[in-house]
This record gives sequence, C-alpha cells and structure tokens, in this order.
Amino acid sequence: MAIATVNGPQNTVIAGLQAALTPVLDDLHNQGIRTQYLEVSHAFHSPQMEPILPLFEHMAQQVTYQPARIPMGLNVTGQVLAVGDTLEPQYWCRHARQAVRFADGLQALHKQGLTRFLELGPHPILCGLGRRVLAGPNLTWLPTLRRGQDDWTGLLDSLGTLYEQGFTVDWQAFDRPYGRSVLQGLPPYPFQRQRYWFEPPATLTPIPTATAADCPTQDFYHLTWTVLPSLSSLPAEVSGRWLIFMDD
Repeated sequence: MAIATVNGPQNTVIAGLQAALTPVLDDLHNQGIRTQYLEVSHAFHSPQMEPILPLFEHMAQQVTYQPARIPMGLNVTGQVLAVGDTLEPQYWCRHARQAVRFADGLQALHKQGLTRFLELGPHPILCGLGRRVLAGPNLTWLPTLRRGQDDWTGLLDSLGTLYEQGFTVDWQAFDRPYGRSVLQGLPPYPFQRQRYWFEPPATLTPIPTATAADCPTQDFYHLTWTVLPSLSSLPAEVSGRWLIFMDD
C-alpha cells in the first residue's frame, strides 16, 4: 500500500490491494474521516505497477520528446519544467509508480505568477481540486467540457470569460470554419464610453405618406353576423342582470 495522490491538504488517495486497504479505511472511518472507494482497473502510483515498468520504459523510449515551449508543472516532483527542458522516458516510469503531487505542482505554477487555470477534460474535476489548494479573489478556474452540457456552450463560456478579462482572441481564426464576417475593435466591457453608431446621411429623402382617402376601411374591418338562439329556447326564468343594446 502507498500514497498514490496528494490532491490537497484534505484530499489524499492511497492505493494497494483491497485486503490491505480495508483495515485502513475502517480506522479512518472510526476517526470520523470520510473515505470513498475509487473503482479503477489497477492500483496506479503504487508498488502494484512495478511489474510493468520495464516494458513501459521500453515503450516510452520509442517516443520522440520535444523541449517544452511553455513552463509545465510536474506531478512527480511538484516543480516546474522550464522552457527548453525535455522530459526523459524515465520520468514517465516514475509518474506511473510514484505519488502524484498535484497540490505541490499547482502551488509551484502559482508562484510563477499563474492566476488562470483552464482544465482540458470531459468534466471539471481538477478545477474543484485546485480551488481547495489555492484560494483568492484573483484566481480564475475555467472548464472546457461539462457532463450533461453542450460542448460548444461550455467552450464559449470559458472563451467569453477570458475575453472579458482582457485576453486577445483571434476572432478571424475562430470564425474561419464558418465563413462569416467579424467585427473588430469593439470594447470588451460596457464602461468604455465610446459610441459606435452609424453616422446619418448628409441629405434625407422624404418618404411620401398616404392620405385618409388612400386607406380603405374595408381592408381593416369585416362585418359578421352571429346567429343567437331565439328567446323561446331560453329558460322561463332567467336570473341575474341583463344589459340590452338596440337601435332606436
């Protein structure tokens, strides 16, 4: 049994054989600590992964690795990979066997000045974990996809949030598949008091108006007679108040 993941100060995952996990979970339950089983195929990030590591490293050596173009948080070391550095196949073997230091990696990225975090995945799980690690009014957590929600809606919501915060969006690239025109240079928020109304033409041409004689009333009204039952068909005694309209 081993610690598999440290997601935050109050969220830790342990992995191992079920026979070893059961007494530990029972003890945590007796202490009032909430636990939950994770249904997975293997006990990842634990000694149970060691038999496959030689083959895994052999497969990892077949991959061509490129230097990092942006800083990248590393879950194995909890540090940041600098631009220009390259990961080795051995790193991914350690990643499969050792604990995931998610909280440390997130804090390392935050120390580098990162305040906006975009999660790429089918449902926002890491955003919730990240909020428990880093707290503050200046942090933004954005999902891309959300279970039960239209994919396009989720992507546009996050893109709109980034645009409101001042990020430059390549709208021409965004609209290229749709072949539609794009308005450029509009203010990102309503507090920029600059008007964008179309200027009126220099000369105005009067529009002819119709006279009363040109408006035939028969086009707007249609007389209709409605057949009502005769008085003889009504009950002999009729109660209530009646209002009768008639000609002179």
